[in-house]
Amino acid sequence: MSPSVEGQGRGLHLRSVFAAPEGVLPTVRQSSWTIGWASAALLALTTLADVVISPRVAVLTGLLGLGPLLAASALTPRSTAAFAGAAVILAAVSGLWNDVGVQYGVILLNVALVSALSVIVSVIRAGREADLRDSRRIAGAAQEALLPVLPESLGPVRIGTRYHSATGTAQVGGDFFDFVAEGNRLRFLLGDVSGKGVGAVTEAARVIRAFRQYGASEEDLVSVARRVHEYVTPFWDVERYATAVFVEINGPDRVAVVAAGHPAPLRASADGVHELAVHHCLPLGIGPADHVTMHRWNPSDRLLLYTDGLTEARNTAGEFLPTARIEAALREGSPDACLDELLHRVQVHAGRFTDDLALVLLTNAASAAGISPPATSDARP
Repeated sequence: MSPSVEGQGRGLHLRSVFAAPEGVLPTVRQSSWTIGWASAALLALTTLADVVISPRVAVLTGLLGLGPLLAASALTPRSTAAFAGAAVILAAVSGLWNDVGVQYGVILLNVALVSALSVIVSVIRAGREADLRDSRRIAGAAQEALLPVLPESLGPVRIGTRYHSATGTAQVGGDFFDFVAEGNRLRFLLGDVSGKGVGAVTEAARVIRAFRQYGASEEDLVSVARRVHEYVTPFWDVERYATAVFVEINGPDRVAVVAAGHPAPLRASADGVHELAVHHCLPLGIGPADHVTMHRWNPSDRLLLYTDGLTEARNTAGEFLPTARIEAALREGSPDACLDELLHRVQVHAGRFTDDLALVLLTNAASAAGISPPATSDARP
């Protein structure tokens, strides 16, 4: 199972390889059992064949070292040592049915050396796996700290989030989201830093840090995007950039959007599902934002902010996830059901998550008469 984060209300629930995700440990355990049985079968079959086949035709004793060598690929050093001991013992007693003269000692030494090497390999592998687990836990903690806890609702705005990492490896993505709340004004950020790994996480954290610094203090959304760009630019070279979408809700019926090289949000309303018509500015780190667009925000409308892991999910034929499937998922009953259905459709279409995916779903829960968000201070936990 790929790493996933669900965020809403009381907090974020992290399912990640960095912290022993569901399904991974049973799979590893099953693999170890398979290798163990295969190693035992290899020793048994090699010994049986060595007994049956005349030494004048072939002496197979030297192949006994393959048993512990196979075990070293997945088993613990102790288990590998057990197979190594069994291989050496079987090689030692093979003299009872093989009359190979002076070659007997050479064959026995060969099996002993290969067995010893297998134990050494197992020790090295186990040590590296332990280091990798520690690195994944650290990376998981960094990713969890990067993704904020968004409340279930702010005034009449209901909020749901999902984050799904692309793989079950130690790669950490650069997708991010955040929010600030000040008075009647709510501002949201979602984006994607170029690159992968810890470097991408570091730069995503830099964008979030800038947004938290300027998101509430600047008077308008374009100024927020400009200040974030100005903050990160000195740290980035020409190959580093971030696409981002900034959204501001400051009333019951209008939203402002600044798209810095990022896909426009999708709005689900009584009229259907449509991509907002935005002015596309340059990505952060490449150029400052220069335009904001205003859009209707009616009661019960939904606004989906997403990274390209949604629209660029491909199946084995190279086909993108059909827009109609995304639109159908946005009509699901509850925000949680909608987000879960989006993740499900990506996985069904692509077979697996080939890119990180971050989703923020905003729902206008105001009545038809219109309710302004109540005055709030910075709502960050």
